[in-house]
Amino acid sequence: MILIQTEDMELYLLLEHILRSEGFTSRLVGGLEEIRTLLQVVPSAMVLVECRSSAEIFRTLCISLGRDTAITSVPILALVVQGAEREYVSAIGPEMADILVRPIWPANLIQAIRGAFRRWRERGTPAVSTGAKPIRYADIEMDLASYRVRRSGREIHLSPTEFKLLRHLLERPEQVVTRQELRVAAWPRNIHVGAKTIDVHVGRLRRALSTDTQTNLIRTIRSVGWALSKASPGEGPSMRPMEEHQPRSS
Repeated sequence: MILIQTEDMELYLLLEHILRSEGFTSRLVGGLEEIRTLLQVVPSAMVLVECRSSAEIFRTLCISLGRDTAITSVPILALVVQGAEREYVSAIGPEMADILVRPIWPANLIQAIRGAFRRWRERGTPAVSTGAKPIRYADIEMDLASYRVRRSGREIHLSPTEFKLLRHLLERPEQVVTRQELRVAAWPRNIHVGAKTIDVHVGRLRRALSTDTQTNLIRTIRSVGWALSKASPGEGPSMRPMEEHQPRSS
């Protein structure tokens, strides 16, 4: 998994597309605290920091990362603008795997990422202990450490957004969750996400989990949201939503 720190959403979406096409998952992160929290859940991760600020600000960030024991155990790549790389060299310590200059060809980016992961494994750097147990419901299993999902032993390939949606549902089995809850769980706060977008992603998640012989476990609760339920198709889940319904007009 690649943790990407940038304020440029267009760049993030481009990087996410490139990484996904090569089998990597990615997530947008806001800062050191979020990186530390995620590394406790997904230890086999890499941090990609996009640098447009001054070298001094970047140097301060590197010092913070270097002093954090959770951060120094993972590869870190710095992505800087062309012509400014010399300003950042002094900030690159042993914790940094490499410095990449924009614009960069997708093939070169992937090569740098794979090389950094390979060097990290060869050093034998111990992974961060998460203690996180897999989340299970019915025949679905989500392994938070390896970022993998299986159903009846079949591996399910999900996008980062779909993974977050499923995790939110798995952590609340037999409970109704609303669109608003899923939006908060799966998308950054600074991105506007409409109801239609959420519906599309839930639909994709449902299709990824289901086959012709497997029961659809994601139930639509009309006018409320969705629920992870083993109820038969004709049965409505006898459960209460996590958010109260609006009172009916008399």
